[in-house]
Amino acid sequence: MASINKNGLLAGKVAVITGASRGIGEAIALRYAMEGAKVVVSARTMDEGDHVLPGSINGVVNTIVEAGGEAAAVRCDLALPEHRENLINKTVAKFGPVDILVNNAAVT
Repeated sequence: MASINKNGLLAGKVAVITGASRGIGEAIALRYAMEGAKVVVSARTMDEGDHVLPGSINGVVNTIVEAGGEAAAVRCDLALPEHRENLINKTVAKFGPVDILVNNAAVT
């Protein structure tokens, strides 16, 4: 991952990205972090090995933090209302109000 631009286009913004354990969601989370956003990555796959596909939200957070960014992982199954509420509550508690929401997760 390239370095974090603390003065980037999204500096000071709080972004929540669902479906961010791999693929497009992961790429969005990394890019937003590179532009200075505080990123909350969310998916059902918390740790490597929790799913048949590679990738996890903890892995994405580690990548962002190692590059100098700010990120947090919140496990969330968007099919469950209490998980959706918890996602926003944990985001606000950690980083403040949400500025950007990217709904990338598939609900099955």
